Amino acid sequence: MTEKSEKADQSLKLALQKLREGDEKDAKKLLIEAHEAGNSNATNELARLLQREGKISKAESLYREAHASGNVHGTYNLALLLHQRNKIQEALDFYRLAHLAGHPKAAVNLGALYFQMGKDEEGEEILYEAHLLGNINATLNLGMFYSRVGKTKKAEAMLRIAHDAGNTNASNFLGVLLASRGEKEEARQLWKSSLEQGNLDAATFLELDNQID
Repeated sequence: MTEKSEKADQSLKLALQKLREGDEKDAKKLLIEAHEAGNSNATNELARLLQREGKISKAESLYREAHASGNVHGTYNLALLLHQRNKIQEALDFYRLAHLAGHPKAAVNLGALYFQMGKDEEGEEILYEAHLLGNINATLNLGMFYSRVGKTKKAEAMLRIAHDAGNTNASNFLGVLLASRGEKEEARQLWKSSLEQGNLDAATFLELDNQID
């Protein structure tokens, strides 16, 4: 590691500390220093800061720069930004690149975007691959997709896997699936357990179920 890159790493670490402390002004100065020294993680963090400030065009430019430097976080964040700006095809391309580079969240967003585009087969394939690799959010989303298209057995299987892994959103949706076929006692137990773990959406399901009764 050169002296320049070592100094950039130190600036980045200090900048992240400043951000945790809420000091965005000093953090920004340090991120600019590290970015100008060629630190791609600093470039990505600076882009995130600028995005929060509403400087979208500058943020996009920096995400592209981070991506070009091989920074997978920059690739993923660029895809998110493009998706938010409704640049769907370009967002899809960068989600794909982030997914192929191993970003853990890219598969879920890529699958969701395929579904949004009406490409259910592609979305299912991406999520299933990620599920096999142990991505529980992909498992959850796959379960929700199967539920939406009426494949209830597959939906239940996926939601139970995600529930068993501790995903309380899966517990909630599994409860909805079970309640829809009359298995209300197990559904209530799932929602109660989810609520006890801090998932406040479960309270809504319990309240609605009580109103129906």
